[in-house]
Amino acid sequence: MEQVENGGDAKDISKLLYAACVKTCPAITIQADCIPNKETSNVCPTNDIYGTTLFVNYCFPDKTAGKKALDVIKRALANDPNVGRMTEYFQQLEIVWKEILYMCLASVLITVVYIFLLKWITKPLLYVSMLIILIMFVLLGAWSW
Repeated sequence: MEQVENGGDAKDISKLLYAACVKTCPAITIQADCIPNKETSNVCPTNDIYGTTLFVNYCFPDKTAGKKALDVIKRALANDPNVGRMTEYFQQLEIVWKEILYMCLASVLITVVYIFLLKWITKPLLYVSMLIILIMFVLLGAWSW
């Protein structure tokens, strides 16, 4: 993780995402006493980036080290091409959010108008389609005769 702290590659960022049950929250570079799981195998992960404090039964980064950990995660995500593409999509959403809102409102308005018009159109449409089906059956019977 030294490379990440110095602005280098963030290839070992997955270590931050491991979860394990611990007796006490781990400090920097001190291995916690934990119950291993499938992610941690037989060795509990060490925390090389930030210290943690207990908050509502979870170990969260210290307030002083939280910004540093967030910067490490942001740098790691910025280096991932798939996440970079996702960031581009969110940036585009920030630009066109008004148009998307207008389209949503227009679709709701069109739906309300359509349902309102169905009140008068449904019966004639139903009877015309039944009449067409009847005529087609009569013509099919005449053709078969």
